[in-house]
Amino acid sequence: MRKRADGILDLIDALTVAGHVGSPVALSEETPFRRKFSSIFDTLRHGEINFDLLLQTLYECQPGNSEELAGCEVYGLDCTPNEREEAETLEDRGSLKAQKEDPVRYGHKYSWLVRLIQRGTSWVAPVDVRRVDSSLSESELGALQVEEADLRNPKQKVIVIDSLYGNHIFLAIF
Repeated sequence: MRKRADGILDLIDALTVAGHVGSPVALSEETPFRRKFSSIFDTLRHGEINFDLLLQTLYECQPGNSEELAGCEVYGLDCTPNEREEAETLEDRGSLKAQKEDPVRYGHKYSWLVRLIQRGTSWVAPVDVRRVDSSLSESELGALQVEEADLRNPKQKVIVIDSLYGNHIFLAIF
Protein backbone atom coordinates (compact mmCIF):
# COMPACT_ATOMS: atom_id res chain seq x y z
CA MET A 1 0.00 0.00 0.00
CA ARG A 2 1.22 3.45 -0.76
CA LYS A 3 -0.86 6.00 1.18
CA ARG A 4 -3.26 5.70 4.14
CA ALA A 5 -2.38 2.02 4.55
CA ASP A 6 -3.57 1.91 8.17
CA GLY A 7 -6.89 3.53 7.28
CA ILE A 8 -7.40 1.17 4.35
CA LEU A 9 -6.76 -1.87 6.56
CA ASP A 10 -9.18 -0.54 9.18
CA LEU A 11 -11.82 -0.10 6.46
CA ILE A 12 -11.24 -3.67 5.24
CA ASP A 13 -11.52 -4.97 8.82
CA ALA A 14 -14.75 -3.03 9.34
CA LEU A 15 -16.17 -4.35 6.05
CA THR A 16 -15.50 -7.95 7.08
CA VAL A 17 -17.69 -7.69 10.18
CA ALA A 18 -20.33 -5.28 8.91
CA GLY A 19 -23.70 -6.51 7.76
CA HIS A 20 -25.56 -4.22 5.39
CA VAL A 21 -23.68 -0.92 5.11
CA GLY A 22 -25.90 2.06 4.39
CA SER A 23 -23.03 4.51 3.92
CA PRO A 24 -19.25 4.72 4.29
CA VAL A 25 -19.69 6.56 7.57
CA ALA A 26 -21.62 3.56 8.96
CA LEU A 27 -18.34 1.63 8.85
CA SER A 28 -16.94 3.96 11.53
CA GLU A 29 -19.42 2.39 13.96
CA GLU A 30 -17.90 -1.07 13.54
CA THR A 31 -15.57 -2.20 16.34
CA PRO A 32 -12.47 -2.79 14.16
CA PHE A 33 -12.54 0.78 12.85
CA ARG A 34 -10.34 2.64 15.36
CA ARG A 35 -10.54 6.13 13.88
CA LYS A 36 -13.00 8.99 13.71
CA PHE A 37 -15.67 8.84 11.02
CA SER A 38 -14.10 11.75 9.10
CA SER A 39 -10.99 9.66 8.40
CA ILE A 40 -13.09 7.35 6.21
CA PHE A 41 -13.47 10.11 3.62
CA ASP A 42 -9.76 10.95 3.87
CA THR A 43 -8.88 7.27 3.33
CA LEU A 44 -11.26 6.89 0.38
CA ARG A 45 -10.11 10.13 -1.22
CA HIS A 46 -6.34 9.82 -0.70
CA GLY A 47 -5.66 6.15 -0.08
CA GLU A 48 -3.57 4.33 -2.66
CA ILE A 49 -2.93 0.63 -3.10
CA ASN A 50 -0.15 -0.92 -5.16
CA PHE A 51 -2.35 -3.45 -6.97
CA ASP A 52 0.55 -5.27 -8.66
CA LEU A 53 2.08 -5.95 -5.25
CA LEU A 54 -1.34 -6.90 -3.83
CA LEU A 55 -1.99 -9.41 -6.63
CA GLN A 56 1.47 -10.92 -6.19
CA THR A 57 0.83 -11.23 -2.44
CA LEU A 58 -2.47 -13.01 -3.09
CA TYR A 59 -0.58 -15.60 -5.16
CA GLU A 60 2.10 -16.05 -2.53
CA CYS A 61 -0.49 -16.56 0.24
CA GLN A 62 -2.50 -19.33 -1.44
CA PRO A 63 -2.98 -22.33 0.85
CA GLY A 64 -0.42 -25.03 0.16
CA ASN A 65 -3.07 -27.74 0.00
CA SER A 66 -5.13 -26.02 -2.73
CA GLU A 67 -6.87 -28.11 -5.38
CA GLU A 68 -4.74 -29.71 -8.11
CA LEU A 69 -5.70 -31.82 -11.08
CA ALA A 70 -3.01 -33.96 -12.73
CA GLY A 71 -0.35 -31.66 -11.24
CA CYS A 72 -2.05 -28.48 -12.48
CA GLU A 73 -3.35 -25.74 -10.20
CA VAL A 74 -7.14 -25.37 -10.44
CA TYR A 75 -8.71 -21.92 -10.80
CA GLY A 76 -12.27 -20.72 -11.30
CA LEU A 77 -13.35 -17.71 -13.33
CA ASP A 78 -16.80 -16.16 -13.16
CA CYS A 79 -18.59 -12.87 -13.42
CA THR A 80 -20.86 -11.59 -10.66
CA PRO A 81 -23.38 -8.74 -10.98
CA ASN A 82 -23.66 -6.05 -8.32
CA GLU A 83 -27.06 -4.43 -8.71
CA ARG A 84 -27.19 -0.68 -8.05
CA GLU A 85 -30.74 0.36 -9.00
CA GLU A 86 -30.72 3.47 -6.82
CA ALA A 87 -27.48 4.87 -8.27
CA GLU A 88 -28.76 6.35 -11.51
CA THR A 89 -25.70 8.55 -11.99
CA LEU A 90 -23.14 5.88 -11.06
CA GLU A 91 -20.23 6.04 -13.49
CA ASP A 92 -20.20 3.32 -16.15
CA ARG A 93 -23.35 1.66 -14.77
CA GLY A 94 -24.77 -0.82 -17.25
CA SER A 95 -27.49 -3.38 -17.77
CA LEU A 96 -27.04 -6.63 -15.85
CA LYS A 97 -29.61 -8.51 -17.88
CA ALA A 98 -28.30 -12.04 -18.45
CA GLN A 99 -31.18 -13.86 -20.13
CA LYS A 100 -33.77 -12.61 -22.60
CA GLU A 101 -36.62 -13.25 -20.12
CA ASP A 102 -34.87 -11.60 -17.14
CA PRO A 103 -35.99 -8.17 -15.96
CA VAL A 104 -33.62 -5.30 -16.69
CA ARG A 105 -31.38 -4.47 -13.74
CA TYR A 106 -28.58 -1.90 -13.53
CA GLY A 107 -25.21 -1.83 -11.84
CA HIS A 108 -21.72 -3.23 -12.40
CA LYS A 109 -20.33 -6.69 -13.08
CA TYR A 110 -17.20 -8.02 -11.41
CA SER A 111 -14.91 -10.69 -12.84
CA TRP A 112 -13.44 -13.04 -10.21
CA LEU A 113 -10.43 -15.30 -10.74
CA VAL A 114 -10.02 -17.57 -7.73
CA ARG A 115 -7.90 -20.56 -6.74
CA LEU A 116 -10.08 -23.52 -5.75
CA ILE A 117 -9.09 -24.74 -2.30
CA GLN A 118 -10.85 -28.01 -1.64
CA ARG A 119 -13.13 -30.15 -3.80
CA GLY A 120 -16.74 -30.21 -2.63
CA THR A 121 -16.55 -26.91 -0.73
CA SER A 122 -17.10 -23.30 -1.67
CA TRP A 123 -13.79 -22.15 -0.16
CA VAL A 124 -11.64 -20.23 -2.60
CA ALA A 125 -8.57 -17.98 -2.48
CA PRO A 126 -9.18 -14.77 -4.47
CA VAL A 127 -6.46 -14.14 -7.02
CA ASP A 128 -7.90 -11.21 -8.98
CA VAL A 129 -11.18 -9.30 -9.03
CA ARG A 130 -11.97 -6.45 -11.39
CA ARG A 131 -14.99 -4.44 -12.39
CA VAL A 132 -16.03 -5.19 -15.96
CA ASP A 133 -15.74 -1.88 -17.78
CA SER A 134 -18.51 -1.27 -20.31
CA SER A 135 -15.89 -1.13 -23.07
CA LEU A 136 -14.96 -4.80 -22.43
CA SER A 137 -16.90 -8.04 -22.45
CA GLU A 138 -16.70 -10.54 -19.59
CA SER A 139 -14.73 -12.83 -21.92
CA GLU A 140 -12.19 -10.13 -22.80
CA LEU A 141 -11.57 -9.21 -19.17
CA GLY A 142 -11.45 -12.88 -18.12
CA ALA A 143 -8.86 -13.60 -20.80
CA LEU A 144 -6.77 -10.66 -19.61
CA GLN A 145 -6.98 -11.87 -15.99
CA VAL A 146 -5.87 -15.39 -16.96
CA GLU A 147 -2.99 -14.07 -19.08
CA GLU A 148 -1.75 -11.85 -16.24
CA ALA A 149 -2.13 -14.69 -13.73
CA ASP A 150 0.04 -16.85 -15.95
CA LEU A 151 2.74 -14.15 -16.00
CA ARG A 152 2.74 -13.91 -12.18
CA ASN A 153 2.70 -17.68 -11.72
CA PRO A 154 3.94 -19.79 -14.66
CA LYS A 155 2.83 -23.16 -13.19
CA GLN A 156 0.42 -25.21 -15.31
CA LYS A 157 -3.22 -24.28 -14.65
CA VAL A 158 -6.71 -25.62 -15.21
CA ILE A 159 -9.34 -22.88 -15.51
CA VAL A 160 -12.92 -23.85 -14.62
CA ILE A 161 -15.41 -21.68 -16.54
CA ASP A 162 -19.05 -21.71 -17.58
CA SER A 163 -20.56 -21.35 -21.06
CA LEU A 164 -20.20 -17.54 -20.97
CA TYR A 165 -16.50 -18.01 -21.77
CA GLY A 166 -16.91 -20.65 -24.50
CA ASN A 167 -16.16 -18.26 -27.36
CA HIS A 168 -13.29 -17.26 -29.65
CA ILE A 169 -12.47 -14.17 -27.56
CA PHE A 170 -11.67 -16.09 -24.38
CA LEU A 171 -10.43 -19.34 -25.88
CA ALA A 172 -8.00 -17.55 -28.23
CA ILE A 173 -5.52 -17.06 -25.37
CA PHE A 174 -5.07 -20.82 -25.13
